Amino acid sequence: MRLLAALLLCSSTALAQTCLVPENASGALADKSGKVITVPAWQLRTLVTAKERISKVAGVDACLLMSPSDVVGAVANETGGRYTIMVAVGVLSTFGDSPDVMAAIMAHELAHIAKRHVAARESARMTAMAYEAFIRDQELEADTISIEWLRRAGYDPRAAVRLHAWAEVNQKGGVTHPTSKERVANLERLLAE
Repeated sequence: MRLLAALLLCSSTALAQTCLVPENASGALADKSGKVITVPAWQLRTLVTAKERISKVAGVDACLLMSPSDVVGAVANETGGRYTIMVAVGVLSTFGDSPDVMAAIMAHELAHIAKRHVAARESARMTAMAYEAFIRDQELEADTISIEWLRRAGYDPRAAVRLHAWAEVNQKGGVTHPTSKERVANLERLLAE
């Protein structure tokens, strides 16, 4: 099965009608140039399992969308009460062998959904500087919530630290997100509590 825009993965029966689940639980995505990117089935299963376990303890669910981008990133979205998490293929190629890191990503994005951060961002009317601080606070809140959910779901919460330590070396942060160094320090403080 070849999907041109995104591969949708969903285990929730409430969302099953709007999400496509490939029969072999793997798929191919095409980037903007038409280059086909194969996504290994075992990595998809690891990602879906992480999302399901975190969803269960969090009481929040979302449909997974795969982006063909090689960027290491994910984003939560909400449209008309339908929740989605778009995960770039770069996440799987970089962290696909670490269920704990993939769970940390899912926990963080599900925390954004649980706290309705996307809706709050869209309705926020403030200066650019205030908006940036608002987003940074939401990111730190999602990090904080994710630690508890990782523990409750049986994952190693230190994976969140490993993720942001990797990002500190390999990615440049944007103005709206806390620096990876700040996030690592915050997560280490939370883990010590």
